[in-house]
Amino acid sequence: MSSWKAQVVLVVALVSMLVTLGSPAQAANKACFDWNCWSGATGYCTFDASCSDINNGTLWKYRWQFDTGWGYVLTGSPTTSYFYDVTTHPQYAHVTMKIFTLDTGDDPEVTCEIRTDIRTNPPTALEGRCE
Repeated sequence: MSSWKAQVVLVVALVSMLVTLGSPAQAANKACFDWNCWSGATGYCTFDASCSDINNGTLWKYRWQFDTGWGYVLTGSPTTSYFYDVTTHPQYAHVTMKIFTLDTGDDPEVTCEIRTDIRTNPPTALEGRCE
């Protein structure tokens, strides 16, 4: 290869390496959900994980766990609902939502305590965001 062609190849390789090194790292996936227990039926709550960020990979499923010993809900939709029987369950509950991706293993989860019953004293919010 002639000297000038070798220099062009070297320059192109160096520029490519600098661009790669100078590129910002892609942000990690983030789990987040909004919750609302203000419905007319005491103990009925809705959940929406649309605030979650998927920056790496392809979203597969959302897994919701509602600390009642019942197990979990696995769904492709970011929204779900759950009814807490306030006669047998505490007025507060821990909810965990985990996001599963198909191809990265970057599967974040988030857990928050929520209020499920309007009879709590002192009164606290029946809705919020878990991040």
